[in-house]
Amino acid sequence: MNQALQNFIKKWSSYDGYLRLETKRYATTKDLLKSFMEITQESKHTWIYDLFESAEGNGAIHQFEKEYLTE
Repeated sequence: MNQALQNFIKKWSSYDGYLRLETKRYATTKDLLKSFMEITQESKHTWIYDLFESAEGNGAIHQFEKEYLTE
Protein backbone atom coordinates (compact mmCIF):
# COMPACT_ATOMS: atom_id res chain seq x y z
CA MET A 1 0.00 0.00 0.00
CA ASN A 2 2.85 2.39 0.70
CA GLN A 3 4.07 2.00 -2.88
CA ALA A 4 0.57 2.64 -4.20
CA LEU A 5 0.31 5.83 -2.15
CA GLN A 6 3.73 7.02 -3.34
CA ASN A 7 2.73 6.40 -6.97
CA PHE A 8 -0.59 8.16 -6.44
CA ILE A 9 1.06 11.25 -4.96
CA LYS A 10 3.64 11.33 -7.76
CA LYS A 11 0.90 11.16 -10.40
CA TRP A 12 -1.61 13.51 -8.79
CA SER A 13 0.42 16.07 -6.84
CA SER A 14 -1.19 19.51 -7.16
CA TYR A 15 2.11 21.10 -8.14
CA ASP A 16 3.89 18.70 -10.46
CA GLY A 17 1.84 15.52 -10.79
CA TYR A 18 1.83 14.60 -14.45
CA LEU A 19 -1.74 13.26 -14.48
CA ARG A 20 -2.95 16.34 -12.63
CA LEU A 21 -1.31 18.56 -15.25
CA GLU A 22 -2.49 16.46 -18.21
CA THR A 23 -6.11 16.05 -17.14
CA LYS A 24 -6.64 19.48 -15.52
CA ARG A 25 -8.67 17.85 -12.74
CA TYR A 26 -8.10 16.74 -9.20
CA ALA A 27 -7.81 13.09 -8.24
CA THR A 28 -10.80 11.17 -6.98
CA THR A 29 -11.12 8.10 -4.79
CA LYS A 30 -11.51 6.06 -7.98
CA ASP A 31 -8.01 7.22 -9.00
CA LEU A 32 -6.69 6.13 -5.61
CA LEU A 33 -8.32 2.72 -5.96
CA LYS A 34 -6.78 2.37 -9.40
CA SER A 35 -3.37 2.98 -7.81
CA PHE A 36 -4.07 0.21 -5.30
CA MET A 37 -5.13 -2.17 -8.07
CA GLU A 38 -2.03 -1.44 -10.16
CA ILE A 39 0.38 -2.76 -7.54
CA THR A 40 -1.78 -5.44 -5.92
CA GLN A 41 -1.85 -9.08 -6.96
CA GLU A 42 -4.86 -9.86 -9.10
CA SER A 43 -6.04 -12.37 -6.52
CA LYS A 44 -6.51 -9.47 -4.04
CA HIS A 45 -8.55 -7.21 -6.36
CA THR A 46 -11.85 -8.62 -5.14
CA TRP A 47 -10.80 -7.97 -1.55
CA ILE A 48 -9.91 -4.34 -2.37
CA TYR A 49 -13.21 -3.91 -4.18
CA ASP A 50 -15.12 -5.32 -1.22
CA LEU A 51 -13.19 -3.19 1.25
CA PHE A 52 -13.50 0.15 -0.53
CA GLU A 53 -16.38 0.04 -3.00
CA SER A 54 -18.89 -2.62 -2.09
CA ALA A 55 -21.80 -2.06 0.25
CA GLU A 56 -20.63 -5.33 1.77
CA GLY A 57 -17.30 -3.72 2.65
CA ASN A 58 -17.79 -4.16 6.37
CA GLY A 59 -17.43 -7.89 5.91
CA ALA A 60 -14.05 -7.39 4.26
CA ILE A 61 -12.94 -5.10 7.06
CA HIS A 62 -13.87 -7.68 9.68
CA GLN A 63 -12.11 -10.41 7.70
CA PHE A 64 -8.98 -8.23 7.46
CA GLU A 65 -9.07 -7.60 11.22
CA LYS A 66 -9.47 -11.30 11.89
CA GLU A 67 -6.60 -12.31 9.59
CA TYR A 68 -4.07 -9.56 10.23
CA LEU A 69 -4.82 -7.72 13.45
CA THR A 70 -5.41 -10.54 15.90
CA GLU A 71 -2.60 -11.75 18.07
